[in-house]
Amino acid sequence: MVDKFRQTYDRDTVWSIITHPDYKDGRVHVKDRRTGEMKWKSLGNKFDGGVWQMRYSMKKMTRERFDSLTSLHPGVYMGAAEMARRATQFSYRYRIDEPHPRPWMLWQGWNPYTPTAQYYDSKITSVARWLGARRGEIERGFLVLETRGKKNRYRMESKRPEQATQ
Repeated sequence: MVDKFRQTYDRDTVWSIITHPDYKDGRVHVKDRRTGEMKWKSLGNKFDGGVWQMRYSMKKMTRERFDSLTSLHPGVYMGAAEMARRATQFSYRYRIDEPHPRPWMLWQGWNPYTPTAQYYDSKITSVARWLGARRGEIERGFLVLETRGKKNRYRMESKRPEQATQ
């Protein structure tokens, strides 16, 4: 395992932080991706952690769920189930016959054609290739929704289509 893939703090410390009464009003100082400036951002009473960095409301968080999310097993399975849910929900929402083939593009939101989703796709693809995925299993490129035929289908292109930049 790569050293930076480990947990920084133990579970009890994290649990005491996220269940503290002041956590819901907490803010963090983060760098804006577009401008590079440091800004204060509200946590919104959400917990963003665990193996897949799942974001959950602290209103529904229990210690059992927290322990599951932050452990390798079943945390990995919970993340995979969430990604499968998003892929099938995307196909239902946009009336497409098959689930979205690259569900990690839906991690940031429902629109896989945003610059953030395209950046995230490139990042995940490069990590998958580094971990050993072959070209036929995962391909770099941009996902295009083809709507001209009888059925809506996805296809990959090496260059970003014009409608994706809007």
